Amino acid sequence: MTLAQLIVATFIALSFSSAGLAAPRDNASAAVHAGSEGGPACGDLLLDLQHKPPHLEFVGCRADVLYGLKALVADYQVEGRYAAAVEGYFIKVAHLPALGFYCCGWDSIGKVGRDGELHEGALSFEVSMGSGETLVNRREDWSRIPLFHVGVTRYLEEP
Repeated sequence: MTLAQLIVATFIALSFSSAGLAAPRDNASAAVHAGSEGGPACGDLLLDLQHKPPHLEFVGCRADVLYGLKALVADYQVEGRYAAAVEGYFIKVAHLPALGFYCCGWDSIGKVGRDGELHEGALSFEVSMGSGETLVNRREDWSRIPLFHVGVTRYLEEP
């Protein structure tokens, strides 16, 4: 394997893990139980926030440990033909960076970071969007991508 191939493989593994949306996971993630001990329940976070755009389908929610912090992560998907509308919605309400094609897929990587942010009172939620691996590299061809993935993360702890 050449150095360039190794760099590309590393980029793909880091950028597109868990459909291109999840942060590195800690082994302690099994110890987090959302909704137990009076903690917040895991569910359709965008529906709860009244920020769920049309065509975005809730896939599931999980308790996890990301970057050493307990978190709730809600996963969503949208068909490629509706992805531009969902992207536009989150650009407007969450300041999500516009998706760009990087190496092998579409991802919301901006100048400052890759996530948008929604606020509800004192709570904040990170929003990210990506396609996973694809060779489709033109926006006008997004309808050829079966699904785009959206992740919404609510951290339950502060660093």
